Amino acid sequence: MATSSNKRGQFWRADWFVGVLVVLAVLVLHSATDFFATLERRYYDFASTSTSRQPSDRIAIIAIDDQSIANIGRWPWPRDVHAQLIDQLAAAKVKTIV
Repeated sequence: MATSSNKRGQFWRADWFVGVLVVLAVLVLHSATDFFATLERRYYDFASTSTSRQPSDRIAIIAIDDQSIANIGRWPWPRDVHAQLIDQLAAAKVKTIV
């Protein structure tokens, strides 16, 4: 009876030790290299390019570009210019302005 409990005790100690070694190896790999960030970026790139969804045509991006600055004036624009832009967007019944 003592030998079976002794074997069981050795098993759990060995299993615990292997678990600690795996956790330490993962922590060292994470801190010493860029492995996990690279893996995440590769997975994100794969997931982004493998989808067949098309962007909605109901989304408009209104950017502040060189032509806008030439027409309206130097950046940063006054608050009343921002207010006029927001009023025009609100009149068009947009859902979100970011």
